[in-house]
Amino acid sequence: MKKCWVFFLFFLPIAVNASDNGIIQLKDGDFLKDAVLSGSSGIVIEGDANVTIKNCIINTNKKIAVEALPGSGTVTISDSQITSQAGKGLYIQPGRTVNIYNSNISHCQEEGLDVRNAISGFITNNKFENNGESGIELIVGKTNLEINKNVFSGNGASGLALQFYTFTRDEGKIKLFQNGFEKNQKYGIDCSIPEGKQPPDYYWYESIKLTDNKFSQNVLGNIEKDCNYPGPVDEKDREIAKKTATEFENANIGLQAKESSSWEIIKKIWEFLTRNFDKTLQNLLL
Repeated sequence: MKKCWVFFLFFLPIAVNASDNGIIQLKDGDFLKDAVLSGSSGIVIEGDANVTIKNCIINTNKKIAVEALPGSGTVTISDSQITSQAGKGLYIQPGRTVNIYNSNISHCQEEGLDVRNAISGFITNNKFENNGESGIELIVGKTNLEINKNVFSGNGASGLALQFYTFTRDEGKIKLFQNGFEKNQKYGIDCSIPEGKQPPDYYWYESIKLTDNKFSQNVLGNIEKDCNYPGPVDEKDREIAKKTATEFENANIGLQAKESSSWEIIKKIWEFLTRNFDKTLQNLLL
């Protein structure tokens, strides 16, 4: 363990605990504010630790600029700029609560924010711009997030990449509203299955709620077709579409039942006539 110098914005340095490879370790209750980290520095947040990062500039050549290890603690990041020249800006591992707002997570070589499964919290009023891969990559299973008022622009893959994995088949609860998706090299919103295995029926539909998002000039389209959205529809439109589909299906089932019933009646008449053909013919001749 050695001391690593972290410069505050008014350039008065303080010493924090860091490992020999330049990684700063944040423990429960730590509050990192007004700091500038660059070069080989990076941040690892211990599992179950409640940590706040506020008004910091983090520009590192580490594979991960800020990593939150698996656990139940809350990570709050606000008013900060985060860049990784060699990999991800933020890597949030399972179980965490994460609240990210008023920040710029851009120009990372890989994803701006990589979120694993079973995450809760909110991501509000941030910019995810010009990252080498997606602005946010997110495993949907058991994740409960509100993502609103963010800008996803110019990312090398999609603005928001949603993923299904078989190890976490449970639906998520992800609300996406009032975000902007523009000029991303793939989709505004992508729904993918990296393992190649399909999710349960209605998985994407039940896991994702879209309201009042804006889309413009995304290279492959606004919303990838496997998301089962025809376009940037809002919640009201989705409910109308679902109701219409259900009514159509019920009507079709009813029609099939009626057709089946009519055919049964015709069959019974024919069977009666063939069984009583001689008697019926005699009656007709009288």
